[in-house]
Amino acid sequence: MPRVRLLLTVALLAAQAREEEKFPLTVTFESLHCAECRLGIEEGLGALPGVKKVSLVEDQARATLLVLEKAWVSPGAVQKSVPSDLRIHSIEVTVRGLVFFGEEGGTLRAKDSGRPLRLANHLVEGEPEKDRVEELRRQFDPQQPKYRITGLLKETRKDTILELLSFERVEWKEEK
Repeated sequence: MPRVRLLLTVALLAAQAREEEKFPLTVTFESLHCAECRLGIEEGLGALPGVKKVSLVEDQARATLLVLEKAWVSPGAVQKSVPSDLRIHSIEVTVRGLVFFGEEGGTLRAKDSGRPLRLANHLVEGEPEKDRVEELRRQFDPQQPKYRITGLLKETRKDTILELLSFERVEWKEEK
């Protein structure tokens, strides 16, 4: 009986650890002008499904969220959750997932949530263009499609775009 209890405890701890896998999402605002806005940001973003923590860096007008991988927070949901007079400058995310390339380009399917993110290059005015999507395509191995990608989230009516800032190949254990 103690062995069964031990196995159940290990299984429960493994499930809890799996459930708690999170990714960071950083929202940068054009400005934060009052205490009411700060409170609105913390309460609004903290109420989004899957958000486990909100850390506000007031002097940088930035909020970092820790989001469960099995959840997804869209740019539209972020905008709707904060006071309406606040303008979002950017939303940066670091997310793990499976990369695929097809005729229409690259896609990252986010781990656990399954959210498809169309990969695009992040263009910075005045800087030479870096084709990070092509760089990823050159390094891509369909036998090892697991990546951690950091980028800026954009949303269109059609899909969610992830403008690549950096990427790296990673591993994780698949659930059975």
